[in-house]
Parts: sequence; C-alpha cells; structure tokens
Amino acid sequence: MHHKLHSNLLITLTTLALAATSALAIHPSRWVHDTEADFDPGKSSHVVVTNLGDVKLATGSTLQADLAELEKPVSIINDMQALGDEVYVAAGPEGRLLTWRDGKITDALELPESQIFALDISPAGHLL
Repeated sequence: MHHKLHSNLLITLTTLALAATSALAIHPSRWVHDTEADFDPGKSSHVVVTNLGDVKLATGSTLQADLAELEKPVSIINDMQALGDEVYVAAGPEGRLLTWRDGKITDALELPESQIFALDISPAGHLL
C-alpha cells in the first residue's frame, strides 16, 4: 500500500510539473508589418522600407545620418542621382531638391504643394 501511495504521489507531482512547464512555455507569435511606419521603431541596415511597407536591399550610405541633421525633416526620398561631386536627392513630403556634397546637405529647390518623384541625367550631363 505504501508503495502504491508513493507511486500515485510521484505521478501526480510529475503531472503538475509538466502542466506548469507547458503553462510557462513560449508560444509563437506573428507580426504583420505592412506600412513604412510599422518599421520606424526598428533599426535597419543596408535595406530601405518603401511607402508600401516592402523591405528592399539598398547600399550603405551616411546620407541618412546627414538628413537627420536638417532643420526641416525629410521622411521620403523619392530618387537620388550623382552628378560630379554632388548627389541630388528628390525628397519630401513637400517637393524638395537637396544636394549632398562632402557630408553636407543643402536645399537646392523647394516646391511647396508639389512633389519631385524622379531625377535623371541628360546625355549632356545636366540634371533633369
């Protein structure tokens, strides 16, 4: 009888231990990021997040750090083109054309209530 009581107690304790372990187990979770803003709290490296929430590979650049120093914030980069020693940046949300040279960014053009979506270099070497 003593052996049977000991065996039942052992089974009960084992069952309780297993129940406690499964109660503390990590359960998988799922997050859906589908907008650009969903990625803001995180830190990205060599990727860009589009306005549709797509993550795409990108080259590394210190431009982002330089953009953070601007007086008027830039939250959208629509296009970039290198021309000589300068990089031209079509930025927004308001239409702004920025120049980036030697780690300094300056406003080249501001178009209130407009956007600049694309930049190109003509065959003659002019910014379009």
